[in-house]
Amino acid sequence: MPPNNQVVAPADATAGPSRLLSSLAVLLAVLMVILDMTIVNVALPDMMGTLERRPTRSPGF
Repeated sequence: MPPNNQVVAPADATAGPSRLLSSLAVLLAVLMVILDMTIVNVALPDMMGTLERRPTRSPGF
C-alpha cells in the first residue's frame, strides 16, 4: 500500500497524445451527431410543408 493513502495509477493509464486525440475525435463525432439532429428537427417542419404543397399528379415514371 502506498504511504499516506495515495493512489498510484498504473503506467498505462497516463494520458498520452494518442489517447487525447482519440478522445477529441469521439467528442467531435458526438458533437456532429447532436448538431445534425438539431438541424433536422428544425428543418423538418419546413420540409414537410414544402412536400405537402407539391402537385398530387405523378410525372409518369
